[in-house]
Amino acid sequence: MILLFVASFISLSGVVDSMEITLHSSAVALLLGWFEILLISGQLQQLSLKLEMLKTVSLIIQDFMVSYVLLLIAFAVSFNFLFKGRIQMDGTEIFSNPLFPLVKTAIMFWGE
Repeated sequence: MILLFVASFISLSGVVDSMEITLHSSAVALLLGWFEILLISGQLQQLSLKLEMLKTVSLIIQDFMVSYVLLLIAFAVSFNFLFKGRIQMDGTEIFSNPLFPLVKTAIMFWGE
């Protein structure tokens, strides 16, 4: 709760001159605000069942991802080997960041 107030104060007051820090504190305030709403809505009887279902499904997905993390890393490394150095139409290099294939593979994995 205190972090929410601090992040909101930083983003709204103009104390910090850097636009980047203001945007980051706004994003943190937004995330913490939604988390607070989620905690408050969990106390309502109609929504608590849905939150329990969300928690159960999230834990199942977490268990699934933990069991397949080595396969995910293997696919990411193979994509990095295959596509590293290739140039897109707009001139940017594909997979220039080594973490990008891991994120891209995780997104494909969750979509299946």
